[in-house]
Order: sequence, then structure tokens, then C-alpha cells
Amino acid sequence: MTWEHPHCNFDHLDTPAKRFKAYGVDLEIPVVRTKEFMERLIRSGIEPASVALEGYRYATDLIVAYDTVFHHVSLRGDIASVITEEAAKRAGIHSDQLRAERESSG
Repeated sequence: MTWEHPHCNFDHLDTPAKRFKAYGVDLEIPVVRTKEFMERLIRSGIEPASVALEGYRYATDLIVAYDTVFHHVSLRGDIASVITEEAAKRAGIHSDQLRAERESSG
């Protein structure tokens, strides 16, 4: 996944953590909290597509609360996507599973 910002190019940085730190922030806490949130949804029996959507919304709320730099809408969406993907990976949810579930329900 490519993380872009109008004034920065982080394509050469291969992990979300490196990209976030290059921007001057550490988003480990939002990633961990989003992972825990997604795991709770899965344990509740919520389908993967809904888990992904709710995880994305949760990540968006967290980063807005985390730092005012993320109030910029396009940057917020990019970072929430990366957080959600990383949180899903850590929770053992593969993006292919989420994508397949979305396609079959759509």
C-alpha cells in the first residue's frame, strides 16, 4: 500500500511504522487499539466485511483524537486505511478474506 502526502513521498519506506515515524508521529497505539477493537467484533460473530468497515471508522476516530495534523481529510483517510490494514494483519485477518467477503456480499 502506498501512503502519500502532498509534500512527502514515503514510497521507499516499506512498513507503516517507518512511514508514520518519517512523518514525525508514532501510531503504534492507534494500531494496537484498532486491532483489539477488530478482535472484539470478530469474537462477537460480526462478518469480516463489517469488521473491516467498523475498524476503519474506529481508526479514523482514533487518529483525529490522536493528533490535529490528521484533521486534513485526505491524509486522515490514507492513514486510517494503513492502520486498518496493519491492525487486521495483527489480528490474523487477511485482507484477501475481507475483500472476498465484501465482494460476495456486494
